Amino acid sequence: MHGPFLFHITALSYLLFGDNDFTARLPVALLGVALVALPYFLRRWLGRAGALVTSLGFLISPAILYYSRYIRHDIPVIFWSLIVITLAFSYLESPHERKLYGMAAALSLMYASKEVAFIYTAILGLFLVGLFLDRWMGSDRQAALMRFFQTAGILLLGFIAVVVVLRVLYHLFLMDITEPGTVITLQGGDLTLRLLVLLVVAAVFGLLAHRALITWMPQTLKEDPAFDLIILIGTLILPWLSPLVSKLIFHFNPLDYSEMGVLRSAGILFPFVALAIAIGVWWDPQRWMTAAGVFYAIFAVLFTTLFTNSAGIASGLVGSLGYWLEQQGVQRGSQPPYYYLMLVPLYEYLPIVGTLSAWFIWNGRRRRWDVVYWTAALLIGALVWLTVAFVLQPSFMFTRPEPSPLVDRLMVVLPVLLLLVAALFRRAGANFRPALLVVSSALQPLVAAFFRRDKADSRPAVMASWQPITPEESRFVAFVLFWTALTWVGYTYAGEKMPWLTTHFAVPMILLTGWTVGSVLQGVNWRRAWREGLWGVALAALLLVPAFVQLLRPFLFAPAQKEPLLGRSLEALRATGQWLTALVIAVGMLAWLYRLRHRLGGAVIRRTLYLTGMGVLALLTLRTAWMFAYINYDYPTEYMVYAHGGADVKVALRRIEQISKMTVGDRLIKVAYGEDGSWPFHWYFRESQYPNAVFYGKTPSREQMEAPIIIAGQKEWNVVEPYLGDKYLSFTYTYLWWPNEGYRGMTWDRIRNAIVDPVMRAAVWDIIFNRDYRKYAAAIGKEDLVLSNWDPHNAFKLYVRKDLAAKVWDLGPGVITAPPTEEEENPYAGLGRIATAIWVRGSEGSGPGQFRGPRGLALGNDGTLYVADANNHRIVALNQDGEFLFAFGSRCALQEEGTPGCVDPDGDGPLAVGDGQFNEPWGVGVGPDGHLYVADTWNHRIQVFTSKGEFLTKWGVLGQVTTGVGGEGLFYGPRDVVVSNAYEVFVSDTGNKRVQVFTTKGMFLRQWGGGGVIEGRMDEPVGIAFNADQTALYIADTWNRRVQVFLPTTGAYLRQWSIAGWYGQSIVNKPYIAVDAQERVYVTDPEGYRILVFDREGKPLAVLGRYGFDETSFALPTGIAVDAEGNIYVSDAVGNRILKFPPLEAWQPSGE
Repeated sequence: MHGPFLFHITALSYLLFGDNDFTARLPVALLGVALVALPYFLRRWLGRAGALVTSLGFLISPAILYYSRYIRHDIPVIFWSLIVITLAFSYLESPHERKLYGMAAALSLMYASKEVAFIYTAILGLFLVGLFLDRWMGSDRQAALMRFFQTAGILLLGFIAVVVVLRVLYHLFLMDITEPGTVITLQGGDLTLRLLVLLVVAAVFGLLAHRALITWMPQTLKEDPAFDLIILIGTLILPWLSPLVSKLIFHFNPLDYSEMGVLRSAGILFPFVALAIAIGVWWDPQRWMTAAGVFYAIFAVLFTTLFTNSAGIASGLVGSLGYWLEQQGVQRGSQPPYYYLMLVPLYEYLPIVGTLSAWFIWNGRRRRWDVVYWTAALLIGALVWLTVAFVLQPSFMFTRPEPSPLVDRLMVVLPVLLLLVAALFRRAGANFRPALLVVSSALQPLVAAFFRRDKADSRPAVMASWQPITPEESRFVAFVLFWTALTWVGYTYAGEKMPWLTTHFAVPMILLTGWTVGSVLQGVNWRRAWREGLWGVALAALLLVPAFVQLLRPFLFAPAQKEPLLGRSLEALRATGQWLTALVIAVGMLAWLYRLRHRLGGAVIRRTLYLTGMGVLALLTLRTAWMFAYINYDYPTEYMVYAHGGADVKVALRRIEQISKMTVGDRLIKVAYGEDGSWPFHWYFRESQYPNAVFYGKTPSREQMEAPIIIAGQKEWNVVEPYLGDKYLSFTYTYLWWPNEGYRGMTWDRIRNAIVDPVMRAAVWDIIFNRDYRKYAAAIGKEDLVLSNWDPHNAFKLYVRKDLAAKVWDLGPGVITAPPTEEEENPYAGLGRIATAIWVRGSEGSGPGQFRGPRGLALGNDGTLYVADANNHRIVALNQDGEFLFAFGSRCALQEEGTPGCVDPDGDGPLAVGDGQFNEPWGVGVGPDGHLYVADTWNHRIQVFTSKGEFLTKWGVLGQVTTGVGGEGLFYGPRDVVVSNAYEVFVSDTGNKRVQVFTTKGMFLRQWGGGGVIEGRMDEPVGIAFNADQTALYIADTWNRRVQVFLPTTGAYLRQWSIAGWYGQSIVNKPYIAVDAQERVYVTDPEGYRILVFDREGKPLAVLGRYGFDETSFALPTGIAVDAEGNIYVSDAVGNRILKFPPLEAWQPSGE
């Protein structure tokens, strides 16, 4: 979580104006407006015109405009950072203590806003250190060097002392602490005592450090304002840096807020605080104490939530940087390294051009021609090298069927050749500087030629000159250039790359753009120039832009048949006419400019063309900002709309509000919503708006699911819909979506194809200019780049009860959730029963008493309950109270390649690989002698064990048969097994649609069944069970949706009845069956979430259960068993639990 400033200012907005979308965004919007006004206070360094242009840049910046409209932390931290920078540069010129106090306040608010404050502080601090060293080394070189080494030595010793003290404290007081994060409660005042010892040791260290500073640190350092700023910023922030030592040296998590974690962090934080106080008091006790008081007073108020949360002190000092470091490790978004190189130019192209121009103009105004020349040469060389690379396609960049070593060598040697050519030009003194600069700045070619003077004999009517740059102005521009460079490096290197961070790129580049345009505007009498014909230059420039666009457009974006001068068709002639018209206009405007050059001078014309070009880019930027912030703000066609709530959220809310008004009153209806998709519904369904809204989390209850309106994210559909049956209409909406990330996996081949291929070139242009993905989708063969079918996105469903929907609003066809496969009268009406489980055992997991998808059940002769724990690949034994006794088995997939998990249990002994192991055992049976018979389903076999789980024997192999005869001993996914008193083993060979009978040694005896719907045939037989005297064998014939009864001794068909259930054919909809002493038949209906009870002839007696996770409900009832007293045991495969219910006579009517 970021700093508390935004939360406090938002809470204040709610207090004053109420809580709604407008007031939530109001504070950030106001700070965004204030940000536009801030350049006024920078006019001393930007110039008056530059400050005004900078304000305009902030106003039309797409990133700043967009994120000023949302409740995010970036605009506040930018605002306070600019105030810190403004006060810092003001203090460098005129040191006054009130500026230091203002900086302390703004710095505190900056750190209370967002953790990127560390980046801003590092950039400003590094620049101040460089500025200080530059001054220091330049005053008296020999004495300065001595002072430098003396100070560096003292600082190094101080740092080593801090590390030594921390190490000693760690070993003396913290070595008895276990792993970080372990929750241990210290007895009595042990924690307080340890903290007190650490505090005393830190205080002693601080006193020693202060004494050392007084003794050895040169006092002359205090004479430099830059040193004042370094000390102030450094000491105020030093305690916040302790998490770096915690993580890098001691390797524990600074976000561990257990008692032990607090003790660890305190052992590092206290010496940092002591060192900061020692340095500050040595520097200037009065000024430092006042500044520190201002800083930490604001800090205490905000981070303790108005003194109601004392733990906020620790979470601020330690948690801020700790949280930020953790987020870099998480690498949220997992964006590629070139993410910002793709994203920033897409929106902030005007500041990028202004920044490039600023570098040339700043060095030109300082007369640093070598820097200008070599920068231009490097840019030209890079452009030439890339052009040649795209033509020749060297194998180290592009995929080539046959790599050419000659081309590869040429591309390696080419940069050296280009540098040699540039050096020769420079050495020859040829007048290539303006030409090189023109080429180097391709986006604004005339920037480069600004410094070329008009010839003396030309005598233009209007003279242009450059204003001399002051040291203060040059220093500020140098800082902003440094700021821009480190921003690109720092954020590109950081693990977390997110679109809202582009605001931090935009700010320094807009400052440079403002200064650049202001510099161009200076030194020209524009009123006189206008009278002398400057309007003609502006008009010519404005006409040249569309003319050049029309000249290039056919070759860049049009297919070949539309290119000019090709063909004689009407379409080709029209294209030729348009192109020739543009050519005539372009030539005419260039000739007009050449004539105006003699009256106005080349310098004025170049400046005018540059300003016109920047004006065109400003208009395009305004268009981009308007489309982004006011048209596409909710749509992922914008690359900065990331993890953003879809517009459908408001559509669903309007429907809910309409239903509520027409039924129970304005926003009084009961609405249930879950964890997936809870954002943003936590906000819209807050108590002040929807007082009857309920949050059901991940596992809803039946009571919560009785709401007339239900909202569920897609992760919860399978949990919610079983409760709803066919009583609700559902409507699917998008609640969260992300931009298309086709830029991932970028290669030089893809870049070249986007440039060379006219179809892809036109598609990319449509994305850049219009955010239109249709051509791109067609080019790559995708259909999910339209808003109605966008990917990636997260969806939610709005469920409306049918009876309510029919009364209040025309919903259209809707979607009926969980429909039955065929309409039929409910034969179980009025038979609903409710019973509370005697006990419930189990939870999800692999430990003792835990299950993963429990299936078949069997009761031993001693009352032991055996559970086929399918997804844990084991058999679990429970006692009569449901307590865990033992488990045996592990995963062995004999049918998979490499037989994963399979082991040889006795090495060179008689047992084979995989004996005693399972691959999803579904069924278990108990013989008269207590031996266990397990249907090892996906190893397609039966295994036999003692009652304690010792392996005895096995039989069966994988095989499929299509009739009810043949294939003896072959299995295809056997699901259940029972053993008769005659020691015959009956197996439901589910995939082969039959029952096979064996001796207890695995010898085949007989079989019956085979696929079909006639009597005696089966389709997906699963559960099998005997009656009490074993004269009848009951089989759950699943896909025929019936129970069939056979004579066990011969397999002769006896009778059957239909089941109004078992509708689905999913892999988990496998019912099991049990028979009690009265020959009442119990069958599970897994996806009906119930138990059905019949008499021996199939007459329905009772229905137990409904969907849920409580003691009366099921999430997926599968296995079932009945003991001698009539108690019923049920395995809930989704709930990962076993339930024991009382006998049927104890069940109560439910009214259903």
